[in-house]
Amino acid sequence: MSTNQNQETRQIDRRAILAVIKAVAENNSFVIRVDDIEEELAGMVENEEEFYRLRDELLYSSQEKLKYIYYIYENERYTGFDRVVVSPIELNESQLRTLSEVAELLDYGFSRDEYENRNIDEVITKVINGLVRKWSMGCIEDSTPALAVYKLAKAHNLDVRVIKEEPASIGSGGSVTYSIEGTIKVTKWYWYCNDCIVRAGNNFIEKCSTWEFE
Repeated sequence: MSTNQNQETRQIDRRAILAVIKAVAENNSFVIRVDDIEEELAGMVENEEEFYRLRDELLYSSQEKLKYIYYIYENERYTGFDRVVVSPIELNESQLRTLSEVAELLDYGFSRDEYENRNIDEVITKVINGLVRKWSMGCIEDSTPALAVYKLAKAHNLDVRVIKEEPASIGSGGSVTYSIEGTIKVTKWYWYCNDCIVRAGNNFIEKCSTWEFE
């Protein structure tokens, strides 16, 4: 990312980014509703005018300023039902189109049968989560919402600190726990593995990892 992009990223108010992070943590999901964000933001900002300023800054900023945050669905009747994806990688236009098309099924449904559409919100959330995970996971690093908020916090210069560390050894895993702005905790669990050695032709032991909310 260029220097200009770094400067633009810093322009988003930390409270707005933290509201997104809290919403992701609360739902343990890559995809969240705008009203999830609004609820978290309202808990941090008492002044109504300031609340709407921060909310609008978050929702209507250019993509360069909102690294890892993507607006994928707009509900015609109520903004709170709009969907936002928080991804641990930068998504391309093709991927975003796919997510938007999946999310539009919220409007069209699976069929005209209301019974078949009864769990549509839950199903679409699972599909979007699955696609983001598929696109962003690697052989030695699993992709989870906890990883997404860690990368989001680092990209937007929030206060991220190591508060606990357990070193790993051969045959035993380790962990590092981070605190984001003193409110949200995420833990990176890692272990020595050979899952990728045969496929990659390596002769050394890899370190595999996954991330979880505390």
